[in-house]
Amino acid sequence: YENTFSGSNVWKPADSRESNLKYELSSSGVTLEFWVKFGELDRTNTTTKQTIFDLTNNQSSGSDSWSPYGRMWLYLNNSPDQDDDFNGFVLAIHSGSGKKHVPALPADSGFSFANTGSWHHYAFTVKNSSDGDLVVEAYQNGVIAKTTIALGSGNDKLAIGEVTGALEATIGSLGSPYKLLNTAGDTTGSIGAYKLSGSIDEFRYWKTKRTAKEISF
Repeated sequence: YENTFSGSNVWKPADSRESNLKYELSSSGVTLEFWVKFGELDRTNTTTKQTIFDLTNNQSSGSDSWSPYGRMWLYLNNSPDQDDDFNGFVLAIHSGSGKKHVPALPADSGFSFANTGSWHHYAFTVKNSSDGDLVVEAYQNGVIAKTTIALGSGNDKLAIGEVTGALEATIGSLGSPYKLLNTAGDTTGSIGAYKLSGSIDEFRYWKTKRTAKEISF
C-alpha cells in the first residue's frame, strides 16, 4: 500500500522550494530544531563527539582548494581534554574556504552534562549578519541561551553563500568521512561514526532563520 502526496516537492525558487535541504546562510539562514534525550554522557565512557545532525554535499576537496566542499555538522562535544568553551554543542560550518567550529552552546553557557535521562528541546539558528559575520543563536527549552558571533581565520568575515551539489543529511551519526579544518585532504571518522547515545524526536530542518517567538513554547 502506498500513499502519494501530489505537490509535496514542487520546484518553485520564488518560494525557496528548490531543495528540502537548501543550505544558504547569507540571506535566509537555517534553523535546526529537535527534542533529545541523551543516554550516556559520562565523558570517560563515550565517543568524544556525538552527532545530532550532519549535512554535506559530498564533494571532495583537493590538497590546495576547498572550493567544492560544503558541510554543516552539529554535535555534542564531551572531551574532557578540551577547554570548557568547546564542551557542549558545537556547530561545524564549511563552505569552500569559509570554515569554522562554533561553540554554539558550551557547557559553561547553560548546557549541563547532567541532562541525561530526560527530554529537552534545542534549536540553533545560523545566519550571516549584514556585516558578513556568522551569527549562531542557541535555544534551550524555548528560551535563548547563547548568541555567538563567529569570524573566519584572522579577522576575515565568514560569509557563507549557498552550498550546492547533491546534499545529503543524516541524524545521529556522520553520513560520510569528515574533512578536517586545517588540511583539505585529511579526514576523520566514516559513515556511521560519532554516533549519538540517546534519542531524538521531532527533528526539524528549517530553510530560514526562525525567530524567538517561533521557537518559544
